[in-house]
Amino acid sequence: MEKGLRLILLFILLLLSGGTVVGLTDIGKLCIFSAISGVITLNGQPVAHARLIRTGEKERTHQDETTTDEKGYFEFPAMYERSIAKYLPMEFVASQTIMVEYKGQTYKLWSGVKRKPEENTESRGKPLIVQCDLNQERDLKEVNSTPIISMCTWDAEPDPPIDMSNPFEPET
Repeated sequence: MEKGLRLILLFILLLLSGGTVVGLTDIGKLCIFSAISGVITLNGQPVAHARLIRTGEKERTHQDETTTDEKGYFEFPAMYERSIAKYLPMEFVASQTIMVEYKGQTYKLWSGVKRKPEENTESRGKPLIVQCDLNQERDLKEVNSTPIISMCTWDAEPDPPIDMSNPFEPET
């Protein structure tokens, strides 16, 4: 078989992987931070014109930023990274952070480790819409094996706690 024809067939097989047609722009695309939007408050009052810096990292560091509006509202689009890792048998792990700068103070609003490459795994498939108060104590919430320490609340049932009272006892 001619080399050029083999390359064309290989390319077509990659596009048809999994029985579905994959767009050229989706090849190797991993979601390292889902789209997120919400409102930030301080003592229940909207935090206007705060600067938010979001960082996502898998193989490379990606960073973007936005500013809250008059009502404390912000939004970030989904953050993606292209990687051949999507096609390799390996564990997916991406770090996530959102920092807020407001009136000379810096707050760590969100820090987590995303464990699945699909969008919205931090919220069990729902859009990730948060309500955050800068005076809220940071709390650990684990959703879809994604541990997140945050000042925010969102509509996602956390994973059930793991019973470590007897780690050698088989699960039932």
